[in-house]
Amino acid sequence: MLFVQFAKVGLSGFGGCLPWAQRALVEQLRWLDQKTFTELLGIAQVLPGPNVCNLALIVGTQFAGWRGAAAALGGLLFAPCLIVLALGAAYAHFGHQPQVHAALSGMASVGAGLLLASALSLLRGLSGRWADVLLAMAACSALGVLGWSLWLVLAVLVPAALALHAYTGRRDG
Repeated sequence: MLFVQFAKVGLSGFGGCLPWAQRALVEQLRWLDQKTFTELLGIAQVLPGPNVCNLALIVGTQFAGWRGAAAALGGLLFAPCLIVLALGAAYAHFGHQPQVHAALSGMASVGAGLLLASALSLLRGLSGRWADVLLAMAACSALGVLGWSLWLVLAVLVPAALALHAYTGRRDG
């Protein structure tokens, strides 16, 4: 089941699986709620490697141990790998055509739209507390506006997140 569901995600989200993974895992299958999905994605983002692959490994492990992790990752990657090989061969043959370059340029807009859709869907997973919103804004500002490296943002914001949540947890609890 994990292999089949993640294969659907891999085929649906060719070039941007995160919105499809969120839709499948949270909305369609209801294996995770939005908050859990957002938390697991946060973990997946700080681990080395592609976020959706890390997420597949985490979800697969939660449901069926190492076999589930292998099934989820295998399902996610199998068909797209075959498609990329076929597209690579096609590009080697037709890549010099101006129409191919125009099509590839247009795909950049699609990629930006997928990224924006992912960000908006992840905002729904925040608990709505001021600390979560503050941390999200700080991360976006540090990465996008100030141009900090990911490691610097993590070094500053992870301790800040732990301190803010300890403070707000004591106050709320």
